Amino acid sequence: MLLFLAWTVLLTALAADDEASDAPVVFADQHGCAYARSIPDSLYGNHTGKTYIYLVGTESDTLIETYNWYSRRIYVVNHSGDRYIVRTGPWQRGREANTADLSIGFYRNGKIDC
Repeated sequence: MLLFLAWTVLLTALAADDEASDAPVVFADQHGCAYARSIPDSLYGNHTGKTYIYLVGTESDTLIETYNWYSRRIYVVNHSGDRYIVRTGPWQRGREANTADLSIGFYRNGKIDC
């Protein structure tokens, strides 16, 4: 049992540092009234792509914003008439911090908020 546990911990530690491939993702807001659809340009590489924000309609959805970036994690929040988009940066390569690497981005009503 101890050997099995040690083997499981070792495999988990080795797999935890692997870069995941980019894949299309969809994230809805807290009420299901809007959603983000982010599509990468390729499965591996530069983490570029497009993100589309839609409002959910009864017959069809309405595209309201388009961004020239891809993110694996997006938060869509509608609050007091404003729409906020929060995205996290991609998995960074290398061993040192880089000022050009995005950690987190904030957008309000289609514009960079900070």
